Formats: sequence, structure tokens, C-alpha cells
Amino acid sequence: MRHYDKVGVLANVLAIIKRHKINIQDMVNTIFEDVKAAVCKIKLDSEPTEKVIKEIAARKDEIINVERISLI
Repeated sequence: MRHYDKVGVLANVLAIIKRHKINIQDMVNTIFEDVKAAVCKIKLDSEPTEKVIKEIAARKDEIINVERISLI
């Protein structure tokens, strides 16, 4: 997920994931200072549905792009 480096962005995304009862196994967030944006990789215990992805992506003032990648 690419997102703006703003207070509460990750908390809002994690709340969506929690609401859908998906467990987070690992998370890495890399901030790019010059552009005030970041990339966050979140490893989940189950694949998020399209509904979850759309709900996260709908936060246009916080989220730049969301991409689901299967590691299997």
C-alpha cells in the first residue's frame, strides 16, 4: 500500500483489517521524506477480500494505492 505520511493513516487501515477479522502477521512501513509518502507492506494470515481492498482504497485523502500480492 502506498500512502501519505499523515497521522492516523496506519491506524485507520489497521482498524479496517481488524473489523474484517484478519490478523496481521508482519508489517514494514518505509517513509520517503522528500515526498511525504510511504510504502507499507502488511502480511496477513488470510487473503483480504476485494471488499476490504476497496474499503482501504476508498480513503482517498490517506491512501495513494493498494495492491494485493499473494506470496504462495
